[in-house]
Amino acid sequence: MSKAKIRLLSRLMTFLMFFSMFNLGQYKVKAYNGEVVPLYKYGTQTPIQIHGQDVYIPKDYQQLKRQFRTAWVSTITNLDFPSRPGLSEEEFKQEYLKILDEFEQLNFNAITVQVRPKLDAFYKSDLNPWSEYLTGVQGKDPGWDPLEWMIKVTHERNMEFHAWFNPYRVTNTYEPNKTVDEILSTLADNNWAKMHPQYVLKFDGKLLLNPGEPEVINYIKDSIVEVVQKYDVDAIHFDDYSYPYKVTSNGVIYYFGDANEDLETFQKYGQDFTDIKEWRRNNVDTLIKEVSKA
Repeated sequence: MSKAKIRLLSRLMTFLMFFSMFNLGQYKVKAYNGEVVPLYKYGTQTPIQIHGQDVYIPKDYQQLKRQFRTAWVSTITNLDFPSRPGLSEEEFKQEYLKILDEFEQLNFNAITVQVRPKLDAFYKSDLNPWSEYLTGVQGKDPGWDPLEWMIKVTHERNMEFHAWFNPYRVTNTYEPNKTVDEILSTLADNNWAKMHPQYVLKFDGKLLLNPGEPEVINYIKDSIVEVVQKYDVDAIHFDDYSYPYKVTSNGVIYYFGDANEDLETFQKYGQDFTDIKEWRRNNVDTLIKEVSKA
């Protein structure tokens, strides 16, 4: 089995696990009405847990009338696709068709492609520059529209095309010794973060948009709406639609907020909250709500 297939299957299993039944305190989240049993570690009677609660799965398998079968195709750092930046149009198309072939062999009915891995695009956009993972240089026009073609050939296979966005990520390279302005200077001139540096935060040597700023929410919403209006996508996916996770450096754990990265924003907009963490959660809720309404 190829490495690509192994990655796809691994991600599919992770995806399916989160659709199994699990306890969250006194609540139970499930998409199955039959009898369920704990999920044990292989070859043991030790239950697998999430946040200290056992994970449950159906006792007896039942074939669903409808299924959603997909895997994520990462473009960030050219992880899954394309194999390298700067491919010719023909090389790009051949690689994508090979992925579609593998999806068909695995009996998937949808493909989920990362079309905006940072504040960039694998499509012709008025809001985001062309992706460096596509052309090799952020903002460089490839001369054709990959997203339009990918959707077309995917639908020809009777598969859905799901467009995957990373909403807040500005940079993905660890650069702890550079200032925000120094890092922004390396981006395309039409990169939204470069044009609006007042809405950019730095954490763990990387840049992200400030989720607490209303203009950030509007920009992300507009980026989604642009794709939905211009392209025949079947769904929108997000990852990292949250504040950054904790990081460990030299054995020390650092959390977002330890350096008061967004304290000034909280003081400006968080009057209705006494807990900055609750305010942050509400900012993410607001993003999802506004995108849904749009």
